[in-house]
Amino acid sequence: MDRIPVASSPIRSVGDDFPNSVLEVELLAGSRVDRHDDVPLPVDNELMAAESKGSSFNESVRDLDPFEEVEPAPGGVDRP
Repeated sequence: MDRIPVASSPIRSVGDDFPNSVLEVELLAGSRVDRHDDVPLPVDNELMAAESKGSSFNESVRDLDPFEEVEPAPGGVDRP
């Protein structure tokens, strides 16, 4: 999944797979990528539109289940 860089202190990049309701968030701490399945479209849209993506992620996405840690792309951000 392609992820795009975002302006956020805790988040490096975010990727969306709207048809499959999947959201990937690359966190700066530990260079970790969390893959969240079954993310409702309004939650995804809220995160991407939020002025503070870190706060939005913490409030609406971080504790959604299920999620798994996935391998980050070399260099940190997926490239097409």
